[in-house]
Amino acid sequence: MSINITVQQVKPVYNDLPKGITWLFYGQPKVGKTTVTASFSPKGRDGVLLIDTDFGADFVECNRIIVGMINPPYRHSKSKVPISAKDYSALNDVQKLDYEVIPPDLRNIYVRTGDPVPVYAMNEVFSWIKNQLETNKFPYDTVVIDTVNRINEWIEEIVCAELGIRAMGEATYGNDWALSKKYLLTIIKSLQMLLRKYGRSFVMTCHAKPSVVVDNKIQQTLELPKGITQGVISQADVIGYVYIPAGAKKPCVQFAGYDEKQMGSRIKALAGKTLNFDFQSILNEITNYKEKEN
Repeated sequence: MSINITVQQVKPVYNDLPKGITWLFYGQPKVGKTTVTASFSPKGRDGVLLIDTDFGADFVECNRIIVGMINPPYRHSKSKVPISAKDYSALNDVQKLDYEVIPPDLRNIYVRTGDPVPVYAMNEVFSWIKNQLETNKFPYDTVVIDTVNRINEWIEEIVCAELGIRAMGEATYGNDWALSKKYLLTIIKSLQMLLRKYGRSFVMTCHAKPSVVVDNKIQQTLELPKGITQGVISQADVIGYVYIPAGAKKPCVQFAGYDEKQMGSRIKALAGKTLNFDFQSILNEITNYKEKEN
């Protein structure tokens, strides 16, 4: 059986911000990643939904959902006694009927004032966003995960429990690292493809860590295991390193680096540039771009 193959003719418009872009911004803590990405949209703050995984947005004006886990926690339906994720996964289908999801406002997470706050699982938020998009009720054009680091930490806890190990690195043949990478990339790709389907942009933030020394300067990379770092950056269309220059008060973002695997851009207008780290500066750089004549 033969099928017809459609060949697409792609003609990029270099001075227009494409829809469905995946951005990755990484840098040291408290350099402004959360503040800037919370309004990283043509509509400003109104266009962004921030998935806050580590309470980094407590002091930022934003639209946020607090996420504190990958899967929702369970408790016994009658006694209300919680059960660990490991013990719940060991139950058979009949036994699981005696358990219920703990409501988000009863998951023992508190804001800085000491008040309880609804906290959701990543899987719950994904299902909610999917439903909102499918029913045309999702008002945001951009979704931000702040931060990828925290999600990876939760995944490592899950992997250790599943493999019966105390810490990452103990499994044979690197099975723990492979499984961790698989789980994290599944979350990223699922949300990325969902948002792309509806023309929404996706932003990830990540903390940075020192990597190698080049020209007597300490270079930075994502604060993730090496194999996972490569997997995450491969999903991004634009990768920027965020930092505050010496003597400056506002952050900059660098799209050119010592290693193109760590920083770069598929958006031609941003490639190799260092800009003020705010949405309008980045948008202006794109819309004012002019292709050089040969």
